[in-house]
Amino acid sequence: MVEVKLQNIGVAVIGLGGIGSLRAHSCSQIPQVGHMTICDIDSGKLDKLAQNVRADVITEDYREAIQDERVQAVIVSTDEESHHGPAKLAAELGKPVLIEKPFVLNLDEADDIIEKARENNSLVFVGYTQRFRKRYLLAKESVVAGQLGDVIMALGKIYVTRAVGEAVASRSPNTTPSINTLTYMVDLILWYMEGKVPVEVYARSASKVFKPYDRDDFQWMIVTFDDGSVATLGTSWLPPHHWPAYTATMEIDLQGTGGALNIDDS
Repeated sequence: MVEVKLQNIGVAVIGLGGIGSLRAHSCSQIPQVGHMTICDIDSGKLDKLAQNVRADVITEDYREAIQDERVQAVIVSTDEESHHGPAKLAAELGKPVLIEKPFVLNLDEADDIIEKARENNSLVFVGYTQRFRKRYLLAKESVVAGQLGDVIMALGKIYVTRAVGEAVASRSPNTTPSINTLTYMVDLILWYMEGKVPVEVYARSASKVFKPYDRDDFQWMIVTFDDGSVATLGTSWLPPHHWPAYTATMEIDLQGTGGALNIDDS
């Protein structure tokens, strides 16, 4: 048996909202994380979290955090509007970076980060955590094993409560139900239908409940792939504040030439 010793690394967590704080707590429990920097423009969040996660460095400047030679990996957990700056800097410095979904809100910013990552051999990951839940991993294994044959029809839907939608709409003026919420399903369905290229998208939405936020209530789309396969993807922020599901209701339906698979994750 060969013993593998993992080298201690330094991690910088940029943005200490709900998810950023969870990331920092997780890092503090990993023995291989030998140095941790936490960063947020809100000094109150820094002071509150620093002691709990035993942070080595606290700062309000993401550049100071990422450029520190003791930091080898970066987690970007800022609001959606602010992913580009820290992610680009990490990529320029060749440091692996995990960016919370959605990647960015602007295609030019996405291309910029990807270009910098390629130039500097930096690894860039987007926080699509649903892929790592057992039920969705098992679905992928079934597809790869050929148990469904060729997946030619798919459905992916995710609903969140109005409370979640209101929180998202309040903090980010440019995100939408699709960009913030449906993105999970877009990732999963493209993963299950890997190798197929989307060639046409038809989408519909409406806005009544979230009209004060200048946002849609729901968004549905039909995606056609280059081989004629079709996926229907939908999201809604309409379920009541106290919907039985605390955060989200999800469903995946995959139908292929050799079988079918359904995940009711409600």
